[in-house]
Amino acid sequence: MTYNEIFDGVVDCIQEIMSGENIHDNFVITADSVLSDDIGMTSLDKVRLQVRLEDKFLFSFDPFDDFDKIFDSVNNLCEYIFAQKGR
Repeated sequence: MTYNEIFDGVVDCIQEIMSGENIHDNFVITADSVLSDDIGMTSLDKVRLQVRLEDKFLFSFDPFDDFDKIFDSVNNLCEYIFAQKGR
């Protein structure tokens, strides 16, 4: 699985989680997008995203990893998933 495939999947999951929220229609999610500041995700949204990502990519987040760092930006999420899927 390539980084770009993971990125597209992460963006799809974010859009599913945040559908109906106040995200501008012309807002484009990039690798640099910060989940809380740019996208407006709450802690509950991030937990919902975690579950959705685990289902989509068929893996489990390690409960001992730094959740706040992983769920800071889209790039951090993609890098984490890329590392997990490469194992």
